[in-house]
Amino acid sequence: MVKKILLSLFVGALVACGGRDSGTLYVSWWGGDPRHAATLRAIEAFQLQNPGVEIESEYGAWTGWTDRIGIQLSGGTAGDLIQINHNWIDMFSPSGNTFYDLNRLGGVLDLSGFSPTVLADVTVNNRLQMAPMGMTGKVFVYNTTRLGELGLSMPNTWDEMIALGNALRALDDNNFILATNDEDMAFGVMSYWLLQRTGREFLNAQGAINYSVAELTEAFEFLGRLEAAHVIFPSPRIASAGVRTNTIETMPGWMNGNLIGFFGWDTTVARNRGTLPAGSVLEVGPFPTLAGAVQQNAAPAKISLGFAINNASNAGSVNWAARLLNFFINEPEGVLILGDTRGIPGNSRTIQILNGAGALDGNITALANNAVMANLGYMIPPIIEHPRFRDFYYEVIEQFSFGLVNANQAATRFLNEGNTLLNSLRN
Repeated sequence: MVKKILLSLFVGALVACGGRDSGTLYVSWWGGDPRHAATLRAIEAFQLQNPGVEIESEYGAWTGWTDRIGIQLSGGTAGDLIQINHNWIDMFSPSGNTFYDLNRLGGVLDLSGFSPTVLADVTVNNRLQMAPMGMTGKVFVYNTTRLGELGLSMPNTWDEMIALGNALRALDDNNFILATNDEDMAFGVMSYWLLQRTGREFLNAQGAINYSVAELTEAFEFLGRLEAAHVIFPSPRIASAGVRTNTIETMPGWMNGNLIGFFGWDTTVARNRGTLPAGSVLEVGPFPTLAGAVQQNAAPAKISLGFAINNASNAGSVNWAARLLNFFINEPEGVLILGDTRGIPGNSRTIQILNGAGALDGNITALANNAVMANLGYMIPPIIEHPRFRDFYYEVIEQFSFGLVNANQAATRFLNEGNTLLNSLRN
């Protein structure tokens, strides 16, 4: 059994060629080495409990993984238990038919640890598409060691944020508060501010953009003020620094202290801390408040990823996939082996097991996740992360940041073309 798992890097070629053994359970996921190692150990532990099951694992890095699984699903060669991103439901199972309805597995798979709200977020046409393995959200994080060296402190409000940016700019024109290598952070900040300003989430119940041109114009004007005050590292700086292919932790400005914070996923805090000088402290800061806000709590969160069962799998494979998934989320041995390798779980049973073992004590990811949940404003709709919509808003924000369009022009295009694109993606 162990040998079959360790040879799993070659399974992708077998599956792609249609080399499937109907008596074998096929499991696939992406991630880094810690996730790979933990998942393989958990599978091995499950097999020791269930010596009759043969399991083959296909795993790799994130780059190209969406296309890989998309080809497998369309070609009928995908695995049985598949790690999926939240937005893959919209991409690959818009009618709920690609992935098996987990509601039908009540005798094998215990989903009682998930809140009804979370499960509703991954249900299509009354078919539960996946078991979420991680809840993640965005937090404001600061290099407080660097701030202390400069005699500055973390901001509590947007006005203080702008004042801090101006203070940093006065010290060095290369200083900025929020590091980023693309336009995603700008979009996230605008969405956060719009929720505070209006009390409305980004999409309405019909899935259309929930703001007027006037409100979006205000949001672009606010983004302009943040960029001018060196709060956000803007598109022209991203281009001139040549960091689009970087992650935050590998950006020179982050490592040398010119960029002293970020607004990003709680799962990236520990990683970003790892490239700072020894002894540097990263702290999760306050979520900035807005004077006159309709709603102050505006932290975004999402189901980061989970496991789905292939609807094309045979009955025996569905049963074994459900039992392995239950081992991952409900049985102490599986839960403790996997730990937080897929983020902080959104399952109360899993959290109870991890806390009982002290597995999350002092965990900066858990601390950041707690901050998100305490300031939760909205769940990010999966369609917002569709590659085509993401590319669209990257382009609009980039054009605005380069001064090619003004705030009203950017807002008008964002609303009109954005709604047209969202409608085409839904249909």
